[in-house]
Amino acid sequence: MQSHMLTRRRSRVAWMAVSVAKRFRRFASVGLKRRILLHRLINLTGKRFADHDLAGLKPNRVCRLGIGRTFQVVRSFPRLTLFENVLVGAYVAATSPAEATAAAHHALARVGLSARADEIAGGLSMRDLRLMELARALAGRPRLILMDEPLAGLAAGAIDDMLSVIHTLAADGLTIVIIEHTMSAMMRLAPRFLVLDHGALLAAGTPQEVTTNPAVIEAYLGKKWAAVRAGD
Repeated sequence: MQSHMLTRRRSRVAWMAVSVAKRFRRFASVGLKRRILLHRLINLTGKRFADHDLAGLKPNRVCRLGIGRTFQVVRSFPRLTLFENVLVGAYVAATSPAEATAAAHHALARVGLSARADEIAGGLSMRDLRLMELARALAGRPRLILMDEPLAGLAAGAIDDMLSVIHTLAADGLTIVIIEHTMSAMMRLAPRFLVLDHGALLAAGTPQEVTTNPAVIEAYLGKKWAAVRAGD
């Protein structure tokens, strides 16, 4: 798996996003309009996914082709059960109620929420809401999933749970793109980073090599990061 920090050059970044290896992580610097990248990934004019042109396709058609997504702000149906929330996502790809039900149960199992399937979404913690949203995306059987700040609002233990699920999904062969600024957590996800700055390669290497690179510290991490890491 490869990892990438994004630059402020939006069009160039979007092009590079579909030109790299199969499984990768992307990290954006503070202030970057990161959601532009995700929108570009699912609506790339003239670009193809699964032998289909993505230009102009509506979200449900994009999902049906095998691209799922989670959002920085989790949006649930608070009066529905956790299972019913995930079932909504299953109908993207399912051709029958029975198939959708099976897909929803399987997705809940993949994120470790099977035992809580009948709980009302409105009473869930942020950890469980984020896992539920991930399950909802998985229920559509994607080959590529785009995750927008999946660790936002999570405590340390919940971050560990989310990272464990992501590790397992990646090991199962799912392609994952993550927009996230929790660098300490991201360093645990991928063995190699590629750092882009203004559309050009700034640095490449292991997390340790990249995060101690003076050019990367200056462009993204800042001196405070370097001082904290030096004291570890």
